[in-house]
Amino acid sequence: SILRPGVTFVVGALVWVVYWVLDLARGRRSTGWLVLVLLVGVGGGLLAATVALSVLAYDVLVWLVGDPAATTASEHFAGAPDLAGVVVVGLLVWWYHQEVLGAGRAAARTEVRRVYEYVMAAVGLLAASAGLVMVIVTLVEAIAAGRDLVVGGSALNALLAALVLLAVGLPVWWWHWRLAQHARADDPAAELASPTRRTYLLVLFGVSGVAAVVALITLVYLLLED
Repeated sequence: SILRPGVTFVVGALVWVVYWVLDLARGRRSTGWLVLVLLVGVGGGLLAATVALSVLAYDVLVWLVGDPAATTASEHFAGAPDLAGVVVVGLLVWWYHQEVLGAGRAAARTEVRRVYEYVMAAVGLLAASAGLVMVIVTLVEAIAAGRDLVVGGSALNALLAALVLLAVGLPVWWWHWRLAQHARADDPAAELASPTRRTYLLVLFGVSGVAAVVALITLVYLLLED
């Protein structure tokens, strides 16, 4: 069972070494280079690790205190090795690319560093927001007397999923947003004029506003229909 993934790893690693290590890693930091490192390497690696770690922690909590659908531990944790592999590889990809970027070390406040911090804050905020949504879902299901109106499964499992997402997402968001806010306090003019910060806040308020309006319209429609 190790032959097929082993061959895939060797072929992929050879292509990566030829095109990245021997070429792009030493090249000019163009816009495409930064997009690859920041979005695919840093953001993608951390997002993959965050999602896999959240699912893995959720499975553990459901087995210990929740309502598992499986009757045996081997059946319940059948996907745990895959999730653990994604966590390890995702963290490795994230660490490598943020070291290549130089974001993991103290450096001058550049636009690249701002992009790194706001991408990390966005990943953490996405996970934490999903957790907060699940808390509200759990409250709705509790009020509905466990009729599973919103999601399948028990309200307890939904609450466990929410706690995992909050525990994973909040520290990531808080740490990187704190760095950005400290930079704003040290140099307000430069930070407030940054196109990266403006884009982050614009997308944040835009997406959250649109989501809230759509949800409100849906709720009003359901209420009137009922």
